[in-house]
Amino acid sequence: MREKRKMPNRLRLGLATGLLVFAGIASAAGQIAILTNDTIIEPGEELGATVVLNGDGQYDVYVAITGGVLGETFYLFDSNGGLVPWIPTEGLPEKFRSNLDLASLAIQEKMIQVLPRIPLVDIAGNYTFYAGLTTPGQLDFPVLDTLPVEVK
Repeated sequence: MREKRKMPNRLRLGLATGLLVFAGIASAAGQIAILTNDTIIEPGEELGATVVLNGDGQYDVYVAITGGVLGETFYLFDSNGGLVPWIPTEGLPEKFRSNLDLASLAIQEKMIQVLPRIPLVDIAGNYTFYAGLTTPGQLDFPVLDTLPVEVK
């Protein structure tokens, strides 16, 4: 069996920054990506997640997680980093950021920590992170990124 190799965090951050700069030259539309330190979390390892924004335009930002011990309910990250369950029949989902002007953000502001690196205990399962941009006040999600993560 082949040993899994991890990319050092500094290299990941460097790649994300490089992609921001390169993609900014190539495209003016809003872009979003969700990055984690790994997509397979072994027992005793930590998990952290960051959202990377790029491009131009005004957007509301939504970040959610579902699966594993959370079941099928979408839990949205609020602006303070808390998790709020979303029940569609009870109202609109919680925004991570509201009416954000992507063009006015400094590069450092385009990389937002969603989940600090934390150890995961007794929550094995398959999870999916979602990160999306919407037209302010709408739920149209013209830009959506997903990332599956397995916690063993």
